[in-house]
Amino acid sequence: MKKVVLSALALMIASVGLAQENSSGVVQLGVENVSTVVQTGYDNLSGVVQAGYMNVSNVDQLGDKNLSQVVSVGVSNTSDVDQTEDGNQSAVYQLGLRNMSTVNQNGEGTSKSQGYNESGVLQVGVDNTSSVTQTKRGKNESGVIQIGARNSSTVMQKGDASRRSNSYGENRSGVIQLGLDNTSTVLQDGRKNASGVLQAGSNNTSAVNQDGDDNTSGVIQLGSTNMSTVYQKGDDNTSGVIQLGSTNMSDVYQKGDDNTSSVVQIGSGNTSDVDQGKSGFFGDSYNNESDVL
Repeated sequence: MKKVVLSALALMIASVGLAQENSSGVVQLGVENVSTVVQTGYDNLSGVVQAGYMNVSNVDQLGDKNLSQVVSVGVSNTSDVDQTEDGNQSAVYQLGLRNMSTVNQNGEGTSKSQGYNESGVLQVGVDNTSSVTQTKRGKNESGVIQIGARNSSTVMQKGDASRRSNSYGENRSGVIQLGLDNTSTVLQDGRKNASGVLQAGSNNTSAVNQDGDDNTSGVIQLGSTNMSTVYQKGDDNTSGVIQLGSTNMSDVYQKGDDNTSSVVQIGSGNTSDVDQGKSGFFGDSYNNESDVL
């Protein structure tokens, strides 16, 4: 079935790829599946394949030269794709029961410095939820993979390049969650920030907030009920967190530029708090390093 569905989507995309105006193809197999496609711009391309029972897909393409692919196989999966600016690409693949994906690609304005965002979402299992928002300056990239049940991922990318008016946002985010009841939140506001989150197990929670330029964060949590919070405000900050076991907690706060933090916790019930930021009345701190094992 998987090969049939993907082949149908590929043939559909290829058959309309040379069209000069908007093109939409919908294939639905099963009972009570619903697909809605709205295209008001130019040279937009949308492909939807739904197989099963009561799957719902909504695609709105209001800009130009956007590409959307949606594949839902199973029961009561929901996909909502909103592409407002130009040159955005979105791919959503959902297999299972009651998975929900929302993708909002909305650059602010119509010039070449907005749009051109890329988002990919893969959800396999039951009751997984993914929300991706890409706005302001473009060329942001997001990838989300969730396999299991009741996992939740939220990605917000604001490509703020106001200090370099001719540049793009170019933020990068990757989220992988395997297991049950894991939660990931990634907020990127700035330019060329990079975040990677891997969580495997159950009830793990990760929150990453990057406000500035060229910040890097990596979080790996394997086990159950681990919690990680990373806040980076400034430029060129680096944070790495690895937690293996259960009920471990890590809090990393970096304010200023060129701060570096590494946290590794193995076992259960460990707690780490790293604060690299304001120092008395002298403002932000810089070039701090911290290693916690």
